[in-house]
Amino acid sequence: TEHLMAHITPLKDQHTLAEAALLPYGPPELSIELVETFGELDFEYAAIRKACALLDQPHRGTIEIVGDDRIDFLNNMITQELKGERPLIPHRSVRAFWLSRKGRVTADLRLTELGGRILVDLDAHAVDATLETLGGYIITEDVELRDATVRLHRFALHGPTGMDLLRAIATQADDAPPLGDLAPNTATVCTIAGAEVIVERQDTAGEVGLELTVETEHAKAVYTALIDAGCPTNGAETET
Repeated sequence: TEHLMAHITPLKDQHTLAEAALLPYGPPELSIELVETFGELDFEYAAIRKACALLDQPHRGTIEIVGDDRIDFLNNMITQELKGERPLIPHRSVRAFWLSRKGRVTADLRLTELGGRILVDLDAHAVDATLETLGGYIITEDVELRDATVRLHRFALHGPTGMDLLRAIATQADDAPPLGDLAPNTATVCTIAGAEVIVERQDTAGEVGLELTVETEHAKAVYTALIDAGCPTNGAETET
């Protein structure tokens, strides 16, 4: 539970200054504060449908998986096929469940292969159980599971202008898919405010959805750059 207590959003000061209403997420003893609203619910909803909205996601955890056998190992463990007609190749994301021995869901996972490592997005409260139970099956395989929840921070950018906003301020990595060609369930890498940002296309709100992962130490700079580039005064973006 140490990572939960330590994983307070690095944007807490900004949310406080913006007079955001905060909501506890999870059990009382391990709750994580989320932004419920900045006070304009109708405007915030409209932003997702007509422009784009930036969400802070401190309730999301991350497991980093490395090792040459990572895909073979996971293919035998989780509910999603990773080696069939649609293999988990670099810059592709898939969803899967990690189940208990009784077939109950331990964690709802989103796995993204980045070439040399897999990043797993899951509920922060499911990280410990997943590391313990999934890691318990590693015997001789070249696989290592690492808790990256504190080191990496997650945002989400939802709305039809989200891709335009990213393209306006991001520098595209040469060896990654272009932002403009990013299809659902694919990922790319770019630089914003001098920091590397992993961008995954996940249209979970009925509009273009972009999941952003950044080193926690750079989260404030990236968040500020996105807000400054798409502030409500120019009609492009708003916080939610």
